[in-house]
Amino acid sequence: GRETKQKSFISLGKDTNHHRSDILTLSLHSNQNVLATAGDDCLIKLWDTRSLALIDTLKGHKNTINGIKFGI
Repeated sequence: GRETKQKSFISLGKDTNHHRSDILTLSLHSNQNVLATAGDDCLIKLWDTRSLALIDTLKGHKNTINGIKFGI
C-alpha cells in the first residue's frame, strides 16, 4: 500500500520567536511550567506553558537536535 508521511506542528501562540524548521523533540519540566523544544534549526527553545511566551533560546549546537530531557 501507499504510505503517507504526516508531520505534526506545535503552535506556541503568535510569538515570532518560533523555530525556523521542524521541531523534532520536546521535554516538559517536572514543574510543568517550562516546555523545551528542539529540532532541525540546532536551537533549544524554552517556553512558559502558562503564557506560551518564549523564555530563552539556547544556541551553540552544530547539528540537528534529536532528543532533549530535563535533568532531575
